[in-house]
Amino acid sequence: MKNIELPIKRGDRVWVKVYNERNGSFTSRMAEVISILQMYVSGADVPYVALRYLDDCSYGCIPYEQVTEVCDESFSE
Repeated sequence: MKNIELPIKRGDRVWVKVYNERNGSFTSRMAEVISILQMYVSGADVPYVALRYLDDCSYGCIPYEQVTEVCDESFSE
């Protein structure tokens, strides 16, 4: 299992970097953490984050390393 450096928990609002397939760049999106889970990928347990994007209320599951920042608790939409 990889060492998780950024402590997050369910309900946290976080910034994540998302790959844009149209132009090959990464963009930042704000999301709310639903769950943190371990997935067995290529012979190793890899941490993933299930989340709900706040800009369009869609859902996703991304590798933990794509979480870039935890939002301050005082942040509001």
